[in-house]
Amino acid sequence: MDITKQLDLSDVELKFDDQSEAGTFSGYATKFNSVDLVGDTILPGAFTKALQNVGTLPIFFNHDSYDIPIGKYTKLEQNARGLKVEGQLILDIPKAKDVYAAMKAGVVSGLSIGFSCAKDGYEKKEGEPGYTYKEIDKLREISICTYPCEPKAQITAVKSEDVEQLKTVRDFEKFLRDSGFSKSLALAIVSRAKQIFADDLRDSEKQTKQHELDALKRLNSYL
Repeated sequence: MDITKQLDLSDVELKFDDQSEAGTFSGYATKFNSVDLVGDTILPGAFTKALQNVGTLPIFFNHDSYDIPIGKYTKLEQNARGLKVEGQLILDIPKAKDVYAAMKAGVVSGLSIGFSCAKDGYEKKEGEPGYTYKEIDKLREISICTYPCEPKAQITAVKSEDVEQLKTVRDFEKFLRDSGFSKSLALAIVSRAKQIFADDLRDSEKQTKQHELDALKRLNSYL
């Protein structure tokens, strides 16, 4: 299961040290034992396995992993409070300089954590919404991002078992609604998806017929 959690930088205690090298920042990317907006909780020590093989984690802005990274995390560690990070933005990169200025001014106030978790690494809470995460397999990214205004957009989770349970168009629409999309937007997405699938099917049928005709022509040439 791949998870992406978007957090307010004020909640993760992001700090800028004027005495340190320009472009550096530190803070807590995750607080252990806290309950987020969808009821999820990350337990102490959950990142032990992920941190063993994390390597150098680049910093992106707004998940733009196709662009040049704007920096890297120089330190990742977990303690009793949570996952503490230290980052270095490369201010020679214009975007990094802009992002750093926006962060210090407080107009960019989002931090998004992406990680992967095996089925035995989490469990559904009993009698209440949300999941408890005990072991995280891989830390995929910690992006700096613009904080969303819509509360439901602050935390998103895509669970593979939920997607596999989708059997009908109505199931798909409900899944989108539960993920925070408005009814009108969910209907628009479903309608567009049906049109795309229908177009693809027609194109596939055309290609199949063309292949059959080509095969007949080649056969006739040998007769």
